[in-house]
Amino acid sequence: MFRKTIKFNMIVTYSLIILIPFLILSTYLITTESQKINSRTFSALQQNCDTLNDSMEREIAQMNLVSLNIAYSNLINDAFNIYLVNNDDYEKLKAINELLSNSIGPNRLVDQANLYSNIGTVIASGLYNNTYNYPVEELQWFEAAKSGNGNRVLSYTGEDPYISRYTTDQYGKLFLSLSRKYFGSYNNVQGYIEVKKSVKQVLSQAVTYKSVYGEQVVVFDSSGTVIYPINRENDSFQYILEKIADTEPTTDFIRVSDSSSYHFFTFTRSDDGIITAIVISENDMFMPRDSYILSVFLLTLISLTLAFILSYFAANQITVPIDHIYREIQHINLNGYMIKTNLNTKAIELNVLYDSFIDMQHKLVDSLNKQLLLKNHEMQSKMLALQSQMNPHFLYNSLQTIQAMADADMNKEIIIMCQSMSNILRYISSDTDTTVSLADEIKYTKDFLSCMLIRYNNDLYYTIEVPEVMYDLKVPKLCIQPLVENSIRFCTSKLPPYHISIKGSISNGNYIITVIDNGPGFSPESLASINTKIAEIDSTGLLPSLEIKGMGLLNIYLRFKILYGSDVTFVIENTEGGASITVGGTYDK
Repeated sequence: MFRKTIKFNMIVTYSLIILIPFLILSTYLITTESQKINSRTFSALQQNCDTLNDSMEREIAQMNLVSLNIAYSNLINDAFNIYLVNNDDYEKLKAINELLSNSIGPNRLVDQANLYSNIGTVIASGLYNNTYNYPVEELQWFEAAKSGNGNRVLSYTGEDPYISRYTTDQYGKLFLSLSRKYFGSYNNVQGYIEVKKSVKQVLSQAVTYKSVYGEQVVVFDSSGTVIYPINRENDSFQYILEKIADTEPTTDFIRVSDSSSYHFFTFTRSDDGIITAIVISENDMFMPRDSYILSVFLLTLISLTLAFILSYFAANQITVPIDHIYREIQHINLNGYMIKTNLNTKAIELNVLYDSFIDMQHKLVDSLNKQLLLKNHEMQSKMLALQSQMNPHFLYNSLQTIQAMADADMNKEIIIMCQSMSNILRYISSDTDTTVSLADEIKYTKDFLSCMLIRYNNDLYYTIEVPEVMYDLKVPKLCIQPLVENSIRFCTSKLPPYHISIKGSISNGNYIITVIDNGPGFSPESLASINTKIAEIDSTGLLPSLEIKGMGLLNIYLRFKILYGSDVTFVIENTEGGASITVGGTYDK
């Protein structure tokens, strides 16, 4: 009797159930609905852009209407002529203010109307009512209005120091200005008219615009300054301005890049040169299409689920053993041998696969146990080898110190130092443990400092600020004293006094110990060399070959690295008055 294999069941059963419906669905989406959804999205955003532009132009038309009412008002003209002749006529000034206020109207078509004279005075009416001196030539729109022959000039002026204080709204503080020449009865230029309206009102629909697809509204004035939104720099949309400069307004969306991602945008340009654009990222633009595809795909999955239920009984002889093997793999561990169970299947391939898996797990357990044993021996050997570098180095330096003291006839001090050295040597040779308590290491360091106090008399000062809660910490043996010795060696290269500080702290589950000195600090070359070697160890995860000669900061780092792995802390840096070295690792209570 022919026995079916896994390959045969998968090809015949699942290929027919999954592949054919999925290909039909995918082909349908790609060829029909996707293009329609994209087209509707483009059309909706283009229509929104036109609506925003129409709303803005209606507001500008109101500003222009107020400006023309002032320009063609005979009452204002007559009163202004008299005021120019007799500029201390308070009654005429009051009349002009009232006439300007009437031009603005009870519905306040604009926020402010200013009438600038050729003699440097300004008659202001609206949110701010006053008469003051201000040369019109200093206004940014002056040259355009001067050469405009009475035509309107629309410009973005930003905040107005006089009227911005009447609102706390960020867009209510910013204003668009519409200005033009003001002619007298004999067609002579008597001054300039300026009406102002806040960005909040002119761009009311843009300010309150609610994004549908993640799009953003951007408004530029005729000079390319961003009017809306105000929390973005001009450079943020420079790529759009550059594309607009080479493009006529179109109903199509334009694809651009801002150096980090792709965007689409459409725009309109008003008669005054104000550009309204809607910008949308490529991902957001196609999100409606992607959402539709996802929903159809989910419906397809539901349909396929029903098909899988019908095919369950046919595939049961395959799926049950595979699921059993999967659960076994999920619970795999290398703490001991897994027990072989009965799969209860007639498929030869599955039985062979399961037996091979169990055999592999047993071999992995054996191999791991051997590797752990070898790794433990290797780490212990490296720690002892690194620690051994410290002993001859200290003895060499100490003997040199005693020799210098003998030359200076410091007999009493030599006795005290020999006693301290006896304690130190007893600590060094006490046993072969690679780690000791922090309390023992600090005591050893104090013995060393006692020797150094004798050597440098009253020129050496030190402090130790380590919380008692840290005293039981296990640290590499001979790790603090070499740092102190290194600091003293650098300090004594300059004039005294010499200050050494040892500080300890615990934070966020880690402890650190810092040795600080007031020496000349590390040279840039030394810092770069040490940090390069440390970075090489961290990036490769490998320890360099040990060389039993001399002592260095890298030796101490290697022993902390072996002890704490990736949780090690080792920082070397210069301070304002010297240098500091920080070591540490995980704090285990």
